[in-house]
Amino acid sequence: MDTGTAQFLAFGFLCMLTICFVLAWFFWQRARHRELMLMIEKGIDPAEHTNKTGKALRTVAIILIGAGIGTAINTIMSNLGIHSDGSTLAVFGLSIGAALYYATRPDQTKEK
Repeated sequence: MDTGTAQFLAFGFLCMLTICFVLAWFFWQRARHRELMLMIEKGIDPAEHTNKTGKALRTVAIILIGAGIGTAINTIMSNLGIHSDGSTLAVFGLSIGAALYYATRPDQTKEK
């Protein structure tokens, strides 16, 4: 396969992936809006629900940040010549583990 075809296929895959993420986000927002409207119709305060959703999204964001930090540390180690399969696994494990600990630490999980 020549490079032009490979680049075209990679671009097509990236476009399809982007479209899938946008559609998933759109349908998630639409379902969330409907759920909030039903809660309002039933006389339930949706503020408690949005707080729980915000906490879940913050947890996911912290885990993704941990994975990004792990990738950055692994790249730095690779450029310095300190690279092995074990170090890759260790860096990702420590980074994601620290992110999980930070996201679920006891002072954050208390209900106020």
